[in-house]
Amino acid sequence: MSGQLIRDLAQVAASSGQSPDGGPRAPVAVDIERWRRIRELSELAASRPTDERLNWLASVEADPAVRARVLDLCDEEPVGVSAEASEWTPEAVSASVEALAGGVVPGARVGAWRLLERVGRGGMGEVWQAERVDGGFRQEAAIKLMRGFGEAARFEGERAILARLEHPNIARLLDGGTLADGQPWLALEFVRGRDLLTHCDAGRLSLRRRIELFLGVCAAVASAHRLPVVHRDLKPSNVLVTTDGQVKLLDFGIAKLLSGALAQQACETAAMPMTPAYAAPEQLRREPVSTQTDVYALGLLLHELLVGALPRERRATGDGDALVRILTQEPPPASGTLDRMERARLVCVATARGNSAAGLRGVLRGDLDAIMAKALRLRPEDRYPSVDALAADLNRWLAQRPVDARRGSWRYRAGRFAARHRWVVALACLLLLSLVAGIGTAAWQAGEVARERDLALLESQRASAALAFQREIFRRARPAQHRGREPTASELLDLGEQMLSGRSELEPGVRATLIEELSRSRASLGAYEAAHKQALEARAIFESLGDRQATLRLDIHLASLEERLGLRNAARMRIDRVLAAAADTDLSPADLYAAWYQRGILLGNGGDIDGADRAIARAIELVGLSASPPATVVGMEVVRAGYLSASGRAEEALERLAATRARLQSLGAFDDAARQQWLQGEGVALEQLGRSEAAQLAIDARLELSRRIYGPRHPAVAADLRQLARLALRQYDPKRALSLAEAALPLMREHYGDGHSDVASVHQLLALARLRTGDLSGARQDAQAVIDMRTRLDGEAHPRTLAARGAMAMIDEAAGSLMDAQRAAESIRAQNSWNQLNGLTRARLDGIRLFHAESLKRSRCEALLGAHAQATDPAGIRLLALYLAACWRGVGAHPQAEALLAGLSPEQPGEFAGDPALVRLRAQALTR
Repeated sequence: MSGQLIRDLAQVAASSGQSPDGGPRAPVAVDIERWRRIRELSELAASRPTDERLNWLASVEADPAVRARVLDLCDEEPVGVSAEASEWTPEAVSASVEALAGGVVPGARVGAWRLLERVGRGGMGEVWQAERVDGGFRQEAAIKLMRGFGEAARFEGERAILARLEHPNIARLLDGGTLADGQPWLALEFVRGRDLLTHCDAGRLSLRRRIELFLGVCAAVASAHRLPVVHRDLKPSNVLVTTDGQVKLLDFGIAKLLSGALAQQACETAAMPMTPAYAAPEQLRREPVSTQTDVYALGLLLHELLVGALPRERRATGDGDALVRILTQEPPPASGTLDRMERARLVCVATARGNSAAGLRGVLRGDLDAIMAKALRLRPEDRYPSVDALAADLNRWLAQRPVDARRGSWRYRAGRFAARHRWVVALACLLLLSLVAGIGTAAWQAGEVARERDLALLESQRASAALAFQREIFRRARPAQHRGREPTASELLDLGEQMLSGRSELEPGVRATLIEELSRSRASLGAYEAAHKQALEARAIFESLGDRQATLRLDIHLASLEERLGLRNAARMRIDRVLAAAADTDLSPADLYAAWYQRGILLGNGGDIDGADRAIARAIELVGLSASPPATVVGMEVVRAGYLSASGRAEEALERLAATRARLQSLGAFDDAARQQWLQGEGVALEQLGRSEAAQLAIDARLELSRRIYGPRHPAVAADLRQLARLALRQYDPKRALSLAEAALPLMREHYGDGHSDVASVHQLLALARLRTGDLSGARQDAQAVIDMRTRLDGEAHPRTLAARGAMAMIDEAAGSLMDAQRAAESIRAQNSWNQLNGLTRARLDGIRLFHAESLKRSRCEALLGAHAQATDPAGIRLLALYLAACWRGVGAHPQAEALLAGLSPEQPGEFAGDPALVRLRAQALTR
């Protein structure tokens, strides 16, 4: 390629972006069509033999300058061409021409704005990210440079209308004007987010949540219609969801501006602004548009949002037959689109909506089919009269009330039938419509009223009976029966069960309700087996009564109990049945989010952290549809963050928690109760990251809040003391850990009794703290208590039970019972749930089982060397290094032992202090 062409391109680029003083200048007109012609001819000429190019060019191009540039492009590079020149390949020149096609470059000034980066290009122009360079403040904008305008006065008039569009769901117009060559530009609010479809699919949002977001689009369109301003080009790419979940409609009124400025051109070329796949029939026919045009486009957007695809004809608007069907036939029902999908695609669509294929089809059929059908009528007058009317029907669907589209659809079909058989059926239809509509509506309303009345009466009776029953329990709980002291919660439940067994006259539904409440109370006290038995009894009664909602509600409770009892497979199957049945059963939002939350806990406790994360995220989404307080969301986020922290993703957990805090603060809902829960998750994540001081500050702040909100003896206070004790152990301060755990234990016992899981966890901390302070007898008592409780609550193979047995192995090692310790560690290592123990515990048990094995000493050292190489926990690596150093010293491998000890010397001085076994081990490692 000749140097002349390089210089020409450089000159064009310089004139487009730089002023004589080196700063950015306003865009100038560039003969882009000439450069495009050069590129096109050069590509064609390059395919011809060299000796034919000149004659061929003369036959197709009259301009000698263009021919010369084309030949320059096609010339072969001379030998010894510079590396810089070799970069100007035809592909590079083509890219350069494309970059110049918009006539602007980064850094150019447009009004008060500096262009930063082009973010999009379309048939009507291009979009740039820009920043304001005057006014003394920072502001971002999306600059739209629009081509094809010739009436600046009309453009200014239309821009004044857009400036009045003030709505939270519409990207605001900030500025506008025209360039020196007459090209108009607009500066609009720069929106960061994803388009509506991508946002909903990525978050697996339900149909209900999708419709709630869609109503934000409707609100924006309806607001503009009142000016009146019609959008004319509604499509998914023009609807974004911001990072904080707010819908933003882009390009509102841009189409109106375009249509005004292109009115004359439209008469000749029909180049009216629209996207064919989302255009209403009247737009495709080049007829006048109205607000019903936007209603039609909203119907298509809703169709794609709920079904995952446009109607079949809409996916082939370039096909003549498909276009005829669009202009002459009503679209098929939206649910019918699912029937024509491939199985894999259908499953993907349903999963993205948190549903099964059958469940999704069932939800769409009926009301939603009718709503979309009415929005997509061929004739504008047969559609919803306004966007507000469409939104009102969607709100009726959300509220489970009859939608106008169902009645409107019936009248529409009846009217079409009457038009074809006007004289034969006119009188009959009139009579039939009046009679059927009157009787049908009255019967339906009467049935609905009766059903609602009966349900309300039954619920009222059950609530009254439950309240009376509870009052009777407290009335009978007299001090004389309990030797002058207040009865415990467990004793009150015992009394309630005795009373219930003697009340055979109770209505079955009331009895089942009372048994369910007793079960939930037993569960809160940690009596999971008794609670499980009562829940099964209540479920059987509700099932015999045909109360599907109550049966599924009990299944959610039973799944929680079965997980705690170690019956994880049974719990998983039960919760899966609940979620599968939810599509066909009117579960309350509270029950539905409880089901997803319980599924998340089952997945998380089973090691599927990603699955748990998705399930709990789904539960959090559903919380927004219930009347639950914001603290419920925080509680779920804390559990979610706990799973992430435990799986080594503590940084991600902190990010999630920070986002939750910011969201609740923006809603004014981050009160002391929410902060108290939130601090627990932050403390756990910081603890996992080894940021002990920050973790302690977070937990101390939570303890202060717990005492202020709930009082000094609340279980939350006990939980905070337990967490601080655990942190003290990690900080090698066993005396402080012992003091904190001893303070937590009576509070736990007071509220939960001796058999609760939380009580067992405190005993575990006490066992480890006593071990490290040398109280081996007390440590053994605590460890045995934990083993007994964990075996009963979780089963022998549960990770929590294995951790308790591991603590006993450490105590045996410290007490000199080396064979017992080694065998216990070997037995724990053989369990399938071994990998679910934390890294430090696994390292200690590996040290015990390998160092004290009956094999030859050098074989033990080699086995320890392998375990040390595979360890990932930093403290566990140091611990195994101590075992290995002692082992090398025992076989005379002093250099290896010295090297390991040198690596340990900078670590925490108290890390191995206190535990008698580790003290002895360190002495062996140091003795030559």
